[in-house]
Amino acid sequence: MEFNMVYQNVCVARGKDYWDYERHQMHDSDWLDPEAYAITERLGSGKFSEVMEAIDTVRIRPVVLKILKPIHIKKVKREVAILQLLRGGLNVVGLEGLCRDKNADTVTLVFEHLGDEAQWLAHSAPLPPSAQRRHHHTGHDGGARRELRAYDIKFHMYKLLQALDFSHSCGVMHRDVKPRNVIINHGTRELRLIDWGLGDFYIPGRRYAVRVGSRYYKAPELLYYDYSVDMFSAGCVLAGLLLRREPFFRGRDNEDQLVRICCVLGTAPLFAYLKRYGILLDAKLAAALGAHAAKDWWSFVNSDNSELVSDAAFDLLSRMLRFDHQERITAKAAMAHAFFDDVRGEIAAALRDCGGGGGSSSSGGGGSCCDGSSSVGDERW
Repeated sequence: MEFNMVYQNVCVARGKDYWDYERHQMHDSDWLDPEAYAITERLGSGKFSEVMEAIDTVRIRPVVLKILKPIHIKKVKREVAILQLLRGGLNVVGLEGLCRDKNADTVTLVFEHLGDEAQWLAHSAPLPPSAQRRHHHTGHDGGARRELRAYDIKFHMYKLLQALDFSHSCGVMHRDVKPRNVIINHGTRELRLIDWGLGDFYIPGRRYAVRVGSRYYKAPELLYYDYSVDMFSAGCVLAGLLLRREPFFRGRDNEDQLVRICCVLGTAPLFAYLKRYGILLDAKLAAALGAHAAKDWWSFVNSDNSELVSDAAFDLLSRMLRFDHQERITAKAAMAHAFFDDVRGEIAAALRDCGGGGGSSSSGGGGSCCDGSSSVGDERW
C-alpha cells in the first residue's frame, strides 16, 4: 500500500507524545467557568453534540458552545488535542476553552463566534435564527443569504484549502469536510473550518475507521487512507458550488453513493484503483456498479450555473475527484492552481495586513506546523 508523501511523517517524526491523544493532558487553565455563559440560541445538534449560541457575560460578546453528549473520554481528548494543536492556524475555528457540567457529566467546548452574517459554505444557506430575527425587525430578508458569485467560490475555496494545508502540515486529517462544517461571513470575508470531532492524526500504514464523514462528501477509500481523504470531500463541495447542485453526489446509502460517483467519474478508474491496491469489492456491489464511462464536466453546465464554471475550474475539480488517493492533488498544490489566480493576491495581502506570515508566494501564505510557523495569526480582521 502506498501513501501520499506530502507531510507523510509529521506525526512519526515528532514522536508518540505528539500524536497519542490518550496521553493528552488538560490543564487547569483550559477550563472556563460555565456560569460565565448565557445561552441565547440553539444552533443545531448532531450525533455527538448540541451547538448553542451564547453570550460571554464577562467580556460581553457572543460565543459558540459545543455541548458534547456523554461519550468516551478518548474522543473528547482527541478533539481537544487537535483543536489545541491547530489553535491559531489559518482559517481553523478558534477554541477558547472548555467547561464541565459536573451534574450532567458533560464537557462543553467554547469557540469564537464569526458574527451575525455567518452562514455555511453553500448557495442560499440560511442565517442563524438570531440574525434572521434582527434582519426581520430591520425590514431585510431574514431567510437565505445571497448566493455565491464565481469570485466568492474561488475566494472561499482557497481559504478552505489554506485550512486543510495547515492541518495536514500538522499531521491532522479533518475527515468530515462538508458545507455545514465550513462557516463563512460575507461581510468580513472570514472563513472557518469547524467541527474537528472526527479528525485524527495521520500515521502511515494505520487502518482507520471507514464509517466517518458525511455520505455525500465521503471519499471512496477503504481501510487505508491519508490526508487526500479531505481533498475528495473538498472536491465534492467545489462541484456542488460550481454546478449549483448541492450535494453533487446524492446517494441513498453508502453503496448507492459509490454508484453515483462512478456514474460521473466512470467505473474504469475505480477498478484500476482496486487492482492497484489489491482491494476486493463485494460481488453484489460490483454488479450494482455496472459499467459507466466518465462524463465530461461540461455536460453538467446549464443556464443556472454557466457563469460559475470555466476550464480551469473543471481541471481543478478533475484533480480533486479521483478514486486513487495517490493521484489526487494536495491542498498546497491546489492553492497554486490557475483557478485561484485572481484571488490569491487579495488573500495574501489581507493576511499580511492582519499580521499573518509564513508560506510561499505561490500559495498566498499560510505557514505550517512543519516549518516552525504554526502561529500564523487568527485572521480576526
